[in-house]
Amino acid sequence: MSLIHEGFSLPEANRAVNVCEKKLASGEYSQQHGNNEIAIVTRGYGVLYSLNASHFLKPGDVIIKIPSQHYRIAALKKLSVTLIQLSPPGPFLFIRDIGSLMAMLTPRYSNAMPLKNIAAHLAEANALIEDIAGSGHDCSDVETQALKEIALLKLIIFLKQTGTKAQTCRENTLLDYIYQHCETKINWDALCASARLSRRTFHRYTEKNIGMTPEKIQMTFKLIKVQEMLRSTDLLVGDIARANGFTTTAQLSTAYRKAFLISPSQERTALISSSLSTIAET
Repeated sequence: MSLIHEGFSLPEANRAVNVCEKKLASGEYSQQHGNNEIAIVTRGYGVLYSLNASHFLKPGDVIIKIPSQHYRIAALKKLSVTLIQLSPPGPFLFIRDIGSLMAMLTPRYSNAMPLKNIAAHLAEANALIEDIAGSGHDCSDVETQALKEIALLKLIIFLKQTGTKAQTCRENTLLDYIYQHCETKINWDALCASARLSRRTFHRYTEKNIGMTPEKIQMTFKLIKVQEMLRSTDLLVGDIARANGFTTTAQLSTAYRKAFLISPSQERTALISSSLSTIAET
């Protein structure tokens, strides 16, 4: 899994709203800037890392970020995220307190709370996003900015209105369970039976949508959690291995090297070296 760091430039003074689509066949998107941002998962699956916790991402999930927050997303297969990036209050011509508007959304969506009725709502959200992007508008800069800000307000209202618990499909419910319990031994037959799905049906679903068997998905989740612990804690590699269901450190090292092309120890060494370089530059 390759690491991708991409910073997006701030919107120009007369373009306080920037819209772009991030497509990841695999790898990661690391949010680097200090702006407000709305991210909507439009396709695929991944894992969101924020300051306090990580979350499994599905189509329809929404992430709201204010400048003091940071996050990164690890893709599993063909993950597409639409990013609506907002500059600080100054460049807005009509909205005077974008920070307060975003702060109102953050408690509800910062943990990737999904939309209900995903397909229909995503279509409506995408239509609003197209309006924000301003495609097809042939008018002056002031008029364009006014249309962008109106569309942004409509999107924020839309997200507030649809921000209730998702009506998720059974397959996604099982994927959530695997993510939350990936470090344990899972009884696959019992798990599928609890959702009234055959194991074969669930296998076909994950192969088609994620490109992995359920067992490989579980291993991927475990390794992603291991990577996060290596980067964010001082725990010994052996303790991290046991916490994530690996029998021995050697077992973890073999699986980790196969997935990330480096060992857990090398992951931590690289992180320390990167931190020292950053300190030296400052």
